[in-house]
Amino acid sequence: MNNAKTKVPVIDKMILLLDYLSTRNVATFTEIHNALSLPKSSLSLMLSSLVTHRLVKFEKNKYYLGLKMYEYGSAAIQNFNVKSVAHTLLSDLVNQLNLTCHLGVLDGDSPIYLDKIESNQLISIKSVVGKKLSLHSSGLGKALISQLSDEELDRLLPEENLEIFTPMTIPTKTALKKELQEIRKTGYAFDREEGDLGIFCIAMPIFDGHHDIIAGVSVTGVTFQMPETRHEEIIHQLREACQKISRKLYE
Repeated sequence: MNNAKTKVPVIDKMILLLDYLSTRNVATFTEIHNALSLPKSSLSLMLSSLVTHRLVKFEKNKYYLGLKMYEYGSAAIQNFNVKSVAHTLLSDLVNQLNLTCHLGVLDGDSPIYLDKIESNQLISIKSVVGKKLSLHSSGLGKALISQLSDEELDRLLPEENLEIFTPMTIPTKTALKKELQEIRKTGYAFDREEGDLGIFCIAMPIFDGHHDIIAGVSVTGVTFQMPETRHEEIIHQLREACQKISRKLYE
């Protein structure tokens, strides 16, 4: 959650609350109070105001993010130029590989999906636009942070031990730094069932005119759809797509 402090504490508390609901999807008043340790009276007033403004929905004694948040998110995504530039090229990539593709950016300390194009495979990948990902267990996350210095990475991931999602998850920051060195050499990142068992991903960054990473593209499927014999083909097509997106952004 976002623990940043500003000169407007009520805004800080509201963002903390919205961040909590975005990770939990649904919560009772007691769960929110226990998690955030906000005074009950101010929390009640804040929730009531957010419900009035449709930022939060209250139903059956539980709180959810409201549709107004979706409206804001949709507007922000539409205004993000890389999505409009990349969409057609991602569609071409999906047609070439018959695998699901995602476009993502680093939003604060989390990768987030800006776009998703499904393949016509019968098995679908459970992901949605706007979903936040782990930095260390997703191919997209690792691609997006691959150029960061050790100091920048330490700021994003202050703890040495990392959250474990599957037996394949990178367990420590030291191991992650070693993998990022390899990603810088090869230009691509793997998610080898590190975030979800059975899901495999190959991702690459998109660069701006100064060769700084501004976004990333991932190709995702279940493990049997992406055997090692296909990796060379996927990497080649993915690299071409990312290079085309980079060029089109600055035409």
